[in-house]
Amino acid sequence: MSVMDEIDALTAQGMESALHRLNRIRIDDLGESPLEPHEMTTDERKQIVDRAADFAANPEWLRGCSVGKTLLPTIGEPWIQSTSGRKLLPFALQADSVTVEDIAHHLSQICRFNGACRGVYSVAEHAVRMSYEVPREHALAALHHDDGEYVLGDIPRPMKSRMAVWDPVGQEYHSVKLVEERTHRVICRALGISSEIPPCVHAADLRMVVTEARDLMTPSPEPWQIDAKPYGWHIFQPWSTDLAAQRFLWRHRELTQGEE
Repeated sequence: MSVMDEIDALTAQGMESALHRLNRIRIDDLGESPLEPHEMTTDERKQIVDRAADFAANPEWLRGCSVGKTLLPTIGEPWIQSTSGRKLLPFALQADSVTVEDIAHHLSQICRFNGACRGVYSVAEHAVRMSYEVPREHALAALHHDDGEYVLGDIPRPMKSRMAVWDPVGQEYHSVKLVEERTHRVICRALGISSEIPPCVHAADLRMVVTEARDLMTPSPEPWQIDAKPYGWHIFQPWSTDLAAQRFLWRHRELTQGEE
């Protein structure tokens, strides 16, 4: 019987039995495995990790399961690697893993509007341009308002408002917006800046959206529900990713160190 056949059989018997077995099968950084590596195929390893993720994501499977809260956290805290090689926990970011250089690089590689632009228009360029459209005392907040996307990615606004993340430990859903806000606060603490985003930054963000859509996207099939006017200037050619990262760092240093 293969490992997955065993898990399927246990699932049919009850979730607690399956969870106990999954907890013993430790993959990669998840700990020791009762099976030697050569006894498990790559496909089986992937299936086991996917099955564990399914269990963690489905509240119906966990509801009433006495081992859910104690076992699932040991399946492994999800993490991603930053460009500098740091371990980033998307749902429990640690301040000591954050660097402005990583932020600049990651944001320079992420295209706005889920990639629907003509050319690659990065989140980093968006942030730098926007930092010049608010009073100087709020420019740092504007520059860093989307920093959470270096960990969580740029989720389009219409999707973000309808998405939630299941927390298997707390047994509850969290909105993506809440996760973003928590991540933003940790990043700001790491950078030593205020996490407050003033109204003028929110207003500038909306104006940036319609400006970017006008200059970088094809005509919309129907009007966007955004009450804002585009800026009088135009974006003719997005910056390269290298230039976007450099200008993000330059602007950060100018605003935090007083460089001109």
